[in-house]
Amino acid sequence: MKRSYVLVFLFVSLCFCLFAEEEISSFLDKDLGEYWNNGWEAYQAGEYEKAAEAYLEGLHYDITNGSNIYNLACCYGLLGNEKLAAKFLQYSIKNGFENYEHITNDPDFDKVKDSQEFKAVVDSLKSYLEKKKNPAVKELWFSSSAYSKSYIRFPENYDPQKAYPLIVGLHGYGADANSFLGLWDGFEKHDFIYICPETFYPFLLGDRLGWSWFTWTEDDVINSGIMDQTEAYIADVTREIKKDYKISETYLLGFSQGCGLAYATGIRFHKDFEGMMCFGGWLDTDRLNDKMLKKAKDLKVFIAHGTKDTMVEFESGVKAKDKLKEMHYDLYFYEFDDGHRVPPEALQKAQEWLGF
Repeated sequence: MKRSYVLVFLFVSLCFCLFAEEEISSFLDKDLGEYWNNGWEAYQAGEYEKAAEAYLEGLHYDITNGSNIYNLACCYGLLGNEKLAAKFLQYSIKNGFENYEHITNDPDFDKVKDSQEFKAVVDSLKSYLEKKKNPAVKELWFSSSAYSKSYIRFPENYDPQKAYPLIVGLHGYGADANSFLGLWDGFEKHDFIYICPETFYPFLLGDRLGWSWFTWTEDDVINSGIMDQTEAYIADVTREIKKDYKISETYLLGFSQGCGLAYATGIRFHKDFEGMMCFGGWLDTDRLNDKMLKKAKDLKVFIAHGTKDTMVEFESGVKAKDKLKEMHYDLYFYEFDDGHRVPPEALQKAQEWLGF
């Protein structure tokens, strides 16, 4: 009997040790990309508390990820939590996120940027960067040509002898052309060609690349030139597509940062387009003055904006509508009860407006 007890004891001890070893190493099996993606998706949907929870959980396994600590700071900025926004911004800086221009221009911190805690962190970063800067080294920017890819979808029974409408999709900040191509599934009918150009300005968004239509420098003249160049690039892509395929009419479709780009490109190059579909964005009236707006007033415009949008406030869509109405644009405004996104019902309403 005693021998049996000993054998049972040894067996239980062995199982416990094996289980303990598995538990000890289990953290190595964590897929951190899942945490970052969950955080980013919740952030995009305006669910900032949920996004913060995802980032916090992931950061327990990677405390040196400056980009995602910064994303966490942004969540608390949008929630209006001054202390936590400042605290996590400081940690992100300690872990390599030192983009002063981006931080000071990030609308995610609009609710907290005037607090003492937040100002102190930003001021300390500015002082650190000034000390760090080597006076013998100067940053120079030059314009150059480059190739960039686009993704294109055709109708199921595409006929190259037939002329089709063209929609040019412009993704939001942090997204990419391939993911924005997925809006195709939100349309009820697909009797058109849909192309999504990729931009030139990647940045690290957690463990993956995000993309921006613009980058920022300390020189406002260069910044303006970058915007000019990006808008011209979209117009050039459109013209090239018209050379290669039979196109009956052309529309821009932009979301968030891509919405601002759709306004600017459509108005500056209004002869290349019939209209614009503008989701969750803003009209830059400092850049697009009344004279430019009047010249482009033959464009048709569809504006859609979520009433619960906390990333680009609903009022931005209303202001764009009011300004373009003032300039006598043919305009349709659609508001929906949701946050910063492009819901299928808004796409379908846009398709009704398009008429194809």
